[in-house]
Amino acid sequence: VAAGRAAAEALRGLAGAARRLGDEATERRATSRLVTALQWTGDSRDAAEAEAVARAAEGRLWGDWRQRPLDYVPALPPRGGFPDPDIAGLSAALGALRALTALRDDALAAEASAFVAAAGATQPEGLVDARAAALAGASWTHVRLDAMAATADGREAMRERAPAVAMLAHALCAAAQDAGAPVLSYRLSALTLGMPAEEGARRRLHIRPHVGPTNAHWTVHVPLIMPSRELATAKLTVGGERREWRLGEPILFDDSYEHEVCALRPEARARASARAHVDRPGAPRLLAHVRPLTLRGTSR
Repeated sequence: VAAGRAAAEALRGLAGAARRLGDEATERRATSRLVTALQWTGDSRDAAEAEAVARAAEGRLWGDWRQRPLDYVPALPPRGGFPDPDIAGLSAALGALRALTALRDDALAAEASAFVAAAGATQPEGLVDARAAALAGASWTHVRLDAMAATADGREAMRERAPAVAMLAHALCAAAQDAGAPVLSYRLSALTLGMPAEEGARRRLHIRPHVGPTNAHWTVHVPLIMPSRELATAKLTVGGERREWRLGEPILFDDSYEHEVCALRPEARARASARAHVDRPGAPRLLAHVRPLTLRGTSR
């Protein structure tokens, strides 16, 4: 709460300065951040700030009431939770990933399984109820492939341990770069449903509703491990629209919309995806969190 109040104070000053300079874009972005801080703290200073929070809740600050990122860029029109790849200019990139995954599906699944097993069970970001997950024998694991690929030794290790995953990461970076959506980060993300701690408990994992930091980035998931459909279901809900993961079928979504995941399975097994954050085509580059990443020398 103290950090939220400090942030709100700084953002009040930024919004005020932008208003005096007539810089509407900066003012709207600062106001978006201010409203987020006020929602965290419930500490509106005056009626104008309380009204700004109310306007945001009604969808009049952000482009869509279901879309409420911390850093909102007003110039980017809402495209829904699952943007149309054709409109976004990413159809060719997703098609290339689909084709590569189909060619190397067994190798990708085996290598992804090995990465997940080595990483162990985690519940990152506070988005999973740890007690409920433990009772259900469930976990959510992230493996930072981009951190591994940041060094020459890491790239060599990836080539040796996981050549198919390395090739997929390389293809993802290259295809996204060609589409004007440079990759900002990429990792493996796995939901594992193991043995429940209590008899009769369901194998279920729920990642709570949450929003990403900005509408200037989109997310791509490429499912690499999926249990059989008759025994499992894993659903991603973004902005109120629900999709099921399908093996090797890339999913493009805008995580600035509220989104959540629910996985349910009567038998124990992981679901794993390669996940990447990319610059939204046409987004201002000043919002990039890290330099666009490439994997050089990952294919032979």
